[in-house]
Amino acid sequence: MMKRLALVGLICAMLFMAFACRGKTAPQVKKESPKPIAKGLVSGPNLASRYQPPDVPVLANFAYMPQNSVVYINGNVRTAIIKYVGSARTEDIINFYKIQLPKNGWMEQISSASKQVMLFRKGREKCQIDINQSASGGLETYLTVKICYYGIDLP
Repeated sequence: MMKRLALVGLICAMLFMAFACRGKTAPQVKKESPKPIAKGLVSGPNLASRYQPPDVPVLANFAYMPQNSVVYINGNVRTAIIKYVGSARTEDIINFYKIQLPKNGWMEQISSASKQVMLFRKGREKCQIDINQSASGGLETYLTVKICYYGIDLP
């Protein structure tokens, strides 16, 4: 008799649970909304004091000017304005980069009318090299190497 009573109680409990839970859904786990994707470049640590792009060589007699340079790297995205000072003729600098950058995977783009600006492309990056002779008639030549994603212009 006890076994039957326990069996009836179990069946009643199961029926009660079935009818009580009917129409109700299981509790939902609250989903966090996805974080917005950052637009543009996300800046990383400033590396200007020690960064030399491995794929953009510099003439041996040019000195790196870290105090005038800005470099940001985040993963494989790099944005850089790197300045150098040295002594060389504009033609020699142009010839150097026309030979060296293709060796490092850069392709020369259509050059500007000015001989003092060179533009190269490598995948999704571009490299612009600005050559400025000293206006005072001195022997100093200033190089600015700008690296960024293609489609972005740096000052």
